[in-house]
Amino acid sequence: MTRGPDSLEDTQLSDDGAALTAAAAQPDQIARFVVLRKLGSGGMGVVYAAWDPRLDRRVALKLVRPDRGSADAHGRLQREAQAMARLSHPNVVSVFDVGSHRGSVWIAMEYVDGVTLRRWLNQETRSWAEIVELFRQAGEGLAAAHAAGLVHRDFKPDNVLLGTDGRARVADFGLVRPSDSDEGADEAASPRVRGQGQGHGPGQEQGLDSSSLGAERRDPDGDPDLEETAGPGTAGPTAALTAVGAIVGTPRYMAPEQFQREVADARSDQFSFCVALYEALYGYPPFAGTRFFELAAAVTLGELRPPPRDSPVPAVIGRALMRGLSREPAARFEDMPSLLAALRVEASPRRWPWAVASVVVAVLAATTAAWLARGEREPSDPCAKGRAQIAQTWSSTREAELRRHFESLELGYADTSLAAVSQGVEAWSQAWAEAYTETCSTRHEQSAELYDMRMACLAQRREQADSLVDLLAEADAELVRDAPQLVSTLPELDACADVETLRAVAPPPADQAAAVSAVREAFARLEARIGAARLAKVGTELAGLRASVERLGYEPLLAELEQLEGQFARLSDDDAGARAHLLRAHELALGLGHDRLALDTATELIRADNFGPGDQGIELARRWFAIAAGLSRRLGAPPEAELERAWALGRTLTRNLRYPEALEQLGAATRLAEQAYGAADLRTAEIRLGLAVALGDDGRLVEAATELNRVIEVYERRLSADHPLLLGPLRARMALANATGELGAGLDDARRQVEIAEASFGPAHSGTIDALQSLAVTYDLRGDHQQARAQFEAILERSGEAGELRSSLGVRTSNSLCFTLYKLDEQVEARAVCERTLSGAGRIHGPEHPIVAIALNNLALIARAQGDPREGLIHDRRALKICEASVGPDHAYTAYSLVGVGEGELALGHPAAALEPLTRALEIRGRAGEPGELGEVQCLLARAQAGASASELDSAKLLAQTGLNSLRRAGPNWSGHAAACADWLTRR
Repeated sequence: MTRGPDSLEDTQLSDDGAALTAAAAQPDQIARFVVLRKLGSGGMGVVYAAWDPRLDRRVALKLVRPDRGSADAHGRLQREAQAMARLSHPNVVSVFDVGSHRGSVWIAMEYVDGVTLRRWLNQETRSWAEIVELFRQAGEGLAAAHAAGLVHRDFKPDNVLLGTDGRARVADFGLVRPSDSDEGADEAASPRVRGQGQGHGPGQEQGLDSSSLGAERRDPDGDPDLEETAGPGTAGPTAALTAVGAIVGTPRYMAPEQFQREVADARSDQFSFCVALYEALYGYPPFAGTRFFELAAAVTLGELRPPPRDSPVPAVIGRALMRGLSREPAARFEDMPSLLAALRVEASPRRWPWAVASVVVAVLAATTAAWLARGEREPSDPCAKGRAQIAQTWSSTREAELRRHFESLELGYADTSLAAVSQGVEAWSQAWAEAYTETCSTRHEQSAELYDMRMACLAQRREQADSLVDLLAEADAELVRDAPQLVSTLPELDACADVETLRAVAPPPADQAAAVSAVREAFARLEARIGAARLAKVGTELAGLRASVERLGYEPLLAELEQLEGQFARLSDDDAGARAHLLRAHELALGLGHDRLALDTATELIRADNFGPGDQGIELARRWFAIAAGLSRRLGAPPEAELERAWALGRTLTRNLRYPEALEQLGAATRLAEQAYGAADLRTAEIRLGLAVALGDDGRLVEAATELNRVIEVYERRLSADHPLLLGPLRARMALANATGELGAGLDDARRQVEIAEASFGPAHSGTIDALQSLAVTYDLRGDHQQARAQFEAILERSGEAGELRSSLGVRTSNSLCFTLYKLDEQVEARAVCERTLSGAGRIHGPEHPIVAIALNNLALIARAQGDPREGLIHDRRALKICEASVGPDHAYTAYSLVGVGEGELALGHPAAALEPLTRALEIRGRAGEPGELGEVQCLLARAQAGASASELDSAKLLAQTGLNSLRRAGPNWSGHAAACADWLTRR
């Protein structure tokens, strides 16, 4: 029997198939695509340049031959292409669509106009810094694939495309396999063959794969056969490779585990990446061998060739490569981001486009390369003073000052925060120096006016960074805690090279230039303090600056001041003031043609201008979102602006409990952050945390838990296991564990929060109080109500809210205390606490907020316990009305009120009236799957069914037994409900 294609990697052309494909006439159209010309053909099929009329763009269209395999095999092929289509990253060739056409599978991909990385390496001699930068980009693409659960398994320079835009893209994912695939073990039993190139352009028109080096080979001892991809049906000497078993990949770049026919994972890609980078930097591969078995022996035995002694490549990069080339996968870097971080220490990847960076290297080849390699200043360099300027912001001396201050605070997390600060500011400072050098070196290629604008822009950015470092030099415990996140807010530098944006704003009159520059430096200092929420004296200084700005009469400066005043007002809880200032800044910016400032203020107004009655505030936020979208398109949709826009609306919608729309925006923000920063960056983790919390609030608990685990993993890896920035993610994960009945895991996370908070802040800090509340809630859920009561009362006492409630924390704590007292059957005290909670919730959040509904639900429980089900039903119906209006008819909060209404009707002897609300509640809770809440409503609905119709008794008993089983799984907090349900069944 002929074996059909199991996946993308299994599909190949047999000899006769290849001949048929070569002889076939080029089609005019495939599916919706208009075929333009053939780009190449190979083992997997044919690739055409085509036009997609739906997307209105050129694509590379891969047509996989109609194999003799099963329909299931073709289905798997399509599913794997769809998995690649879900991976969106600037350093990965995009898969746009997949489908079938006359028995063949087609895959539409990004058309890349450029050359392979190998061809780029061989076009001319490249500096080590240029090489590392492009490999870093490719590494980011691999990291994104790994984060999506995909493994490449055939990384090499031929499979990296360098577009004319200077961006590297990893291509040829023909061997890709989901990293958790259950087919991985098959690789050790049956041979696999590589599918051909993914994503093509003019640089690859000789075929689907240009893996043979030919004249480009740099290693005099190399063998072209070792450059060919292994697999059955491979022509030439490498065809013999399949005789020894499952060999997947290109021998020269394969990891030891691939030679040994073991499952390849992300660390195998890391090994291949390091082989390719080693070869590019040192001119020969790291393992010797002119024949397959010689190479296999060298790789599996770990016989590394040493780098050349006279190599200009920094030793730290060599050490990173040695680790990535370790024989044992466990000895390599934990993941690609960790490897890239090790390479970044000395290479300082450019944040400016590669094309610009290459100009810098060409113009300043000797001085810049020497400085990048050794960090030394060349006195003869006329642009070297930029490095002297940035040294005033960041140097070993300033780092030592920061270290002394951080250590003086005696905080357990200070070292971790300092390491993150040092790495972030060092990388930013290097990028700033490179931007300065590029601007200086091209001074005579631009007007004096533009040169001055660019230098002024860089000066303002440096002032902002300098102000942040100054703040950190006098940081308190909270600022040290937040330092890793604050460093991520350092200003981006690309705008200083954006000629159109710079020219959009008229420069100040010559006689005012110095004064305007001085005011903007003051703005930079205040912006750093506002960003760090250090607001003392900021209002006074802003008022003083307003007099200077109005005296100068330079309108762009006034718009910038209005923006700062709006930001300050928002952080000072002056919502009306924030809206007024930001609106004036926006209007001024529009009138001046300052589109970037108009975009930024519109984005800020999404957050600030959403406090109208009912849906009015949400509509205002959506309106500002649309305005920001138009301005962003006009500016070319800057990625960071698109991210901020989605994040702002997502957070606003979450606060207003509009979860479906919020999740759409937060998901978009998370994807944009991954593209901009990488999945393992703290900025991405912070945005992912917002997504996870919204998923949990919407009842999508499994998805929320997955995202939270990813967040916590990043924080632990990038910071430490006891850093206080972990408190938020741990609290969210604890809440999810408790909601799903995993009370042991919830208690572990609650105790960990308390340990971290007390070690970081001491016993009376607000962060410690939050952690104690987490612990109290978990005790309560475990059935230890007395311990929970003591914790809740202590929290209210410590926070000064034992009397009047003044904060959201106080309302939440009081609500929890009320419910705990109810469960302890101390109903008189419970009612007093609950009525105080209801009053405070309405005063702080407004009478129609869902937390008011929760307080009403609790009051209804107490009323029924005190023998007044009619009062309870009144409270539950009011709560239901609030929930349906605020969060919608299908929300988890609404289910609480529906259960209360049903229980009230049962208590009043109206089982038929209880059917509708309890049925609705069962539908809502059935989607969430939380066993305790599901079991509760199943048992209540069973009672209603049996009471409404005697003929339904048997089915009602089955439903009640199902509910009882769920309640018993839910843990001790549901023991009372379980006992009541069991008693009802026994009496039937």
